[in-house]
Amino acid sequence: VDASLPALLYQRLGFRSRGVIMAELLADPGFDLLYSRTGSVFIPRDNGPEALALVRKVGEEVDSTTAVVIFPEGRLFRPERLERASARLRTENPDRAARLSSLRHVLPPRPAGVLALIESITADVVVIAHVGLDQYSSFTDLAKAVPLRDPIRISARRVRRDELPDGARQQIAWLDEQWLILDDWIATNAG
Repeated sequence: VDASLPALLYQRLGFRSRGVIMAELLADPGFDLLYSRTGSVFIPRDNGPEALALVRKVGEEVDSTTAVVIFPEGRLFRPERLERASARLRTENPDRAARLSSLRHVLPPRPAGVLALIESITADVVVIAHVGLDQYSSFTDLAKAVPLRDPIRISARRVRRDELPDGARQQIAWLDEQWLILDDWIATNAG
């Protein structure tokens, strides 16, 4: 459900949503309805250069009526996934691991796709976070809970394109900072 949220929000505002989505999410029929029919790309996990080429192609086809949705974490949060991702990051990039060591509610972002997208577009970036959906394991569970007793809270922060740093290293540090802000917002607004 949460991966559908950005597309639904932007569609409501009159944008056509295109997604950069992990191919495994095609197992969820909702993704066919929200993303497949809009020119989105479904990327096999760890597909390297081919995946980045697909991301760039999406970015090159963006116009003023298009919102591109990308999930820098690459998968849904689970505490055990956070530990594995943090351990891998400590081995591969100790400086980034130290910078992101306080994360508790989100996985460290995987920057390659975001950087490829930023490189190919001139649009602003909107960073979206939410709380309140994690208690529903499926759309069916969510539908059964309507009307909801607890609100779903959403944060959306717009970053103008000219505020984004230049250079991959600075962009990764910027993305990491956005994820630290997300993590703090989730900690403050959860349950």
